[in-house]
Amino acid sequence: MLFYHLYSDLLEMKETSKFLKLFFLSIIVVLAGCSDDEEEINLAPQAADQAFTLAKDSPSGTVVGTVIAADEEQDPLTFSITSGNTDNAFAINATTGQITVNTSTALEAETDNTLVLVVTISDGQNEVTPTITINLTDLRPMVVDQTFSVDENSESGSVVGIVIATDPNQATLNFSITGGNTGSAFMINASTGEITVQTSSVLDFEVTPSFTLNINVGNGTREASATVTITLNDVSPEPFTTRQQIIDALSESYSSLESYIEFVYLFDAVYANTIPAPDASWNDIFAHSQDFNNDKVEQFWVDGFELVFVLNNIISSSEAVLLAGQERNEIIAQALAIRAYLQFELVSWFGVIPLETEIVTDDLPFSQPNDVLTLVKTDLDLAISNLPATWTGDDMRNFTKGTAQALLLRVYTFNQQWTEAVSLSQELINNSLYSLSPTTNNFTATDSEITWGFDQTGEPVFAGAYDRGDHVPLARLTEAYLVNAEANIFLGQSLPAVNALNALKDRAGDPSIGTGVNESELLELTLAQWEAEMDLGGVSFATLRRFGIATTRFTIPDTRLVLPIPWDITENNPNSTQNPGY
Repeated sequence: MLFYHLYSDLLEMKETSKFLKLFFLSIIVVLAGCSDDEEEINLAPQAADQAFTLAKDSPSGTVVGTVIAADEEQDPLTFSITSGNTDNAFAINATTGQITVNTSTALEAETDNTLVLVVTISDGQNEVTPTITINLTDLRPMVVDQTFSVDENSESGSVVGIVIATDPNQATLNFSITGGNTGSAFMINASTGEITVQTSSVLDFEVTPSFTLNINVGNGTREASATVTITLNDVSPEPFTTRQQIIDALSESYSSLESYIEFVYLFDAVYANTIPAPDASWNDIFAHSQDFNNDKVEQFWVDGFELVFVLNNIISSSEAVLLAGQERNEIIAQALAIRAYLQFELVSWFGVIPLETEIVTDDLPFSQPNDVLTLVKTDLDLAISNLPATWTGDDMRNFTKGTAQALLLRVYTFNQQWTEAVSLSQELINNSLYSLSPTTNNFTATDSEITWGFDQTGEPVFAGAYDRGDHVPLARLTEAYLVNAEANIFLGQSLPAVNALNALKDRAGDPSIGTGVNESELLELTLAQWEAEMDLGGVSFATLRRFGIATTRFTIPDTRLVLPIPWDITENNPNSTQNPGY
């Protein structure tokens, strides 16, 4: 019986075991299936929002920072900027997540100093898009455009104003003027930013009503710039009330004239490529690439007109103060002749200019060359009628009748008035006061062919370029012979033209010109003689222009035959006219 029960129990257990085996087998299958499902799930990369700081003036290529991200499965990640990257300011390394500056100018133009990028990070299946904040910091000095005013003709040293600037790190600042300081009118204290008057004579409301200075501010590592506008207060110049004031003003005018002539000679020689640019500031003049902001062009204009206004004051004051008679006539004649020279130079170089004849004028319209030259000729005719042939004693410095005649001869040549030019040049040639010097390249005050000249002023740039001795002629008898030859050729009179040229060739020891030379050949010989004799006489470019070869020699357009009107002039005078091409 006991055996039977054991057997039955075993049978039941066997059945139960079979059931349990099937049950557990099912569980294992289910668990195995669940395990396979879990292995197929790929978790997304992990990356939090991040922030970096960057200097606003950072150059392209600067590292901003690296986006930190992780992936649980260690899958390789790729990075890309998908939003907020205005003007492609930044780039991101697709493999490392390193962000760099891509377009530095985009940062400079940015007005918001907080930039927000959205970076997409992918493991190939899943993505995450953290926000990357880039805070721009401006480490440059802070300076804004400023405006000051000062009375015209304020004394040197007069305070104009202080340029206000700050630095984010409280660093020591350094100030400098980098442009717009025509005639060295102002100076700035490098440590304090205080602007003062440096050259009082440049502050002339009628010539330059305002100055626009470019100011640079540095903190040792970075720089910022601003524009400082200095407006001149119009202070009417006082007419001279005594004889001595007039005499002193005329004497000072001669000194100013000498400096101006040296500048004109230098400008002409560089523009005609007779000499190389003395320094980098002359490069645009040598290359004929000047514009209306060129400092040399502005100096040409401003210095000329500044002296014109002084001469106008001398003329009107002399008429009011001095007694009628020889002294008054001679003082006025000198002022007229000097003014004529200045206005002739200005109109021949700039083409159109305001016709200034008063002490103070208000926005005059610009006059055409013919109108200006009419006044110039009138002034020179009056000067010729009232100037003596020679001066003695302290007056040896003054213009003479021969000086005024030589200047009028330039006007006739400029206008190609050949009949008048032949007559006046012959009158100078026949004048017993003048004769050709035996040399042409070592001038002295006693040279008999100089109708007017002066000892060098000592200006170093001019002195370095001028190799003709210590004396600088404004006009020489040589020029009368050259004009005589040129004018006779155009009048069809070859024999007197040859005679005039041969006089110069004989003086130089060169072979004479024989008979049988045609007009074209004579013109070529005349041009060659002009260039040989007058290469540092202030007329080189005018000669090339008159002979019609300036544009081809320098490969320049016709618009470069005259200079641009300075920007300050056209900006402040609503009646002004800018020359074509500028």
